[in-house]
Amino acid sequence: MTKHAILLLSFCLTICSIDAQTRIDSLNEALTAISKRSGLPGFAVALVDEHKVLYQKGFGHADVEKQTPYTIHTIQNIGSVSKTFLGITLMKLVEEGKIKLDDPINQYLPFEINHPRYVDVPITIRDLATHTSGIKDKSVYFKHCYVPLEPIDPYKSELKFVDRLEMNLIKGNKPMPLGAFLKDYLNKDGKWYKKKNFAREAPGSQYEYSNIGAALAAYVIECVVGMPYYEYSRTAILESLSMLESGWRFEDVDMNQHASVYTEYGAKIPPYTLVTYPDGGLLTNCHDLSIYLQQMISGFSGKDNLVKATSYDEIQKTQFKDEGGQFGLFWDINKRGHLNHNGGDPGIFSYIHVFPEKKQGLVFLTNTMAYESEELMTDFKEIWETLKKFML
Repeated sequence: MTKHAILLLSFCLTICSIDAQTRIDSLNEALTAISKRSGLPGFAVALVDEHKVLYQKGFGHADVEKQTPYTIHTIQNIGSVSKTFLGITLMKLVEEGKIKLDDPINQYLPFEINHPRYVDVPITIRDLATHTSGIKDKSVYFKHCYVPLEPIDPYKSELKFVDRLEMNLIKGNKPMPLGAFLKDYLNKDGKWYKKKNFAREAPGSQYEYSNIGAALAAYVIECVVGMPYYEYSRTAILESLSMLESGWRFEDVDMNQHASVYTEYGAKIPPYTLVTYPDGGLLTNCHDLSIYLQQMISGFSGKDNLVKATSYDEIQKTQFKDEGGQFGLFWDINKRGHLNHNGGDPGIFSYIHVFPEKKQGLVFLTNTMAYESEELMTDFKEIWETLKKFML
């Protein structure tokens, strides 16, 4: 290469670097402006491809009263985005020859679970992973799955009436084994068992989103590997990806980095955990979730990593389709073939999205119940559209 060519290349690289920094500065300004005028206490976002993080930043506050900044290392539970980890874990077991997706779940469980209207139609692992098992989330599920970590006095709080009622319902809940919870709800001898815990349709025939069905998939995994799901998935996924700031239990993460979480109108929600933690209880942050999404993009693009490329093909393949949409293994698939999942629980909202044609993905986390507020969801959509404009 001649001296002139080297100088020209150096000049071009400098111009590109300046242009990239200008775009980042512009994005920072736009998101900062949204943060200041929005009702979101704090949030973090990331744009990644399969090789690197293209953009990542936190805005607002992890704790409003203390004015603690919300950063990419701020930890919170991510709700149902946690379910996407189940898809990877199941496919690892398929690759190891320990399960098949079309195996009946009763092949692995220590107690039987049958659809009361279709006893002869087995519920399969695939049914659980595609939300077609016929298992429904009834009010008793929501009443007992949340466990407060400190005493709750709902009548001496800033919570609104409906939230006080909900806090009053869960204030006496105690931790219990995942298997015991599932048996009480789904086994005919369980104390919460009712026929209406199941849909009218046969397993495999209709999509109906089921949190407890996802928790049951995790319990099947526990029965197969002989250890709690939080232990197995920590080794198989979190540690393998160096997601060192993440975990399923509060004792597994740095609580100094944990966000305070809020209702949609700004009332602080007491800390809680979930008995059915695999369906929505992963404690993580934007930094670690970006690592995870990079691996997903790589896998969906045909690369082997956590699992083989063929396993990623199975995860992103349309497993079930109806007028409501199309669904892979614990992932939603939109009309353009993009993979996505959202998460909503008391005090939090999260969203991840993969754009296969660009081999890029977006992450969003906030410490409030944005999904309960039209105004806050408008703020989220503005943030999302701003991020999409930054995509290459």
